[in-house]
Amino acid sequence: MLAHEASGASATKAVMALAQTQGRGRLGRSWVSPPGGLYVSLALELPDTLQRTAALSLIVSLALQSELTELARANASKDYQAIQIKWPNDLVCEQGKLAGILIELVSLPSGEKTAIVGVGVNIKYPGNGTECAPGAAYLSDFCQQTPDLQQAARQMITAIQDQYTAWKEADYDFAPFKEDYLANLSLIGQCVTVSNHRGEAIAEGTVKGIDNQGLLLLQGNDQLISKVATGEVTLS
Repeated sequence: MLAHEASGASATKAVMALAQTQGRGRLGRSWVSPPGGLYVSLALELPDTLQRTAALSLIVSLALQSELTELARANASKDYQAIQIKWPNDLVCEQGKLAGILIELVSLPSGEKTAIVGVGVNIKYPGNGTECAPGAAYLSDFCQQTPDLQQAARQMITAIQDQYTAWKEADYDFAPFKEDYLANLSLIGQCVTVSNHRGEAIAEGTVKGIDNQGLLLLQGNDQLISKVATGEVTLS
């Protein structure tokens, strides 16, 4: 159990695991969680709205991108790779997927809602015949040395808490964070397909960015812009 005491805020309770046997990802998928990765869950207060839950995932991904970039720069070899956000909240580099985020709302006995933020980061390549997820990338792919897992967890929790606090102080408005998110968004200008949890295509077009609520903007062949609230993005 880890705890972070933000300035002027109550302690954030968080749990860290060095491996998981039943890790879960977005859209009902499993998350392969072998030793060498960093798996953290933390609780954050959140008004009970689906729109804010979706925006929180973008806020968390922005915090994680910044912190992972700092860790990579501090330890990277000459082959350092840029870490970007694949909408809505995957962290990717040239070699593949580096981290993922899952957020679920739970009801407390008091009737209040809390968001459980789950973060999985691939730090060290597990090796020794351990199962690895297809398309996974690891910090160790381009870092001469990898950070201590507990210290990295504390830094990531702090980054998430600080970004969350800034979002809360902005009255849960994503608009002030839009430009930072766009600056780190992958696939801009590329043609993609968005699929639902059943693998069915629900939208296709060229990625133009996001709106003030964090919805993905796609331009179709008819040049019209459509907005996508959720889904899995793949190159067309």
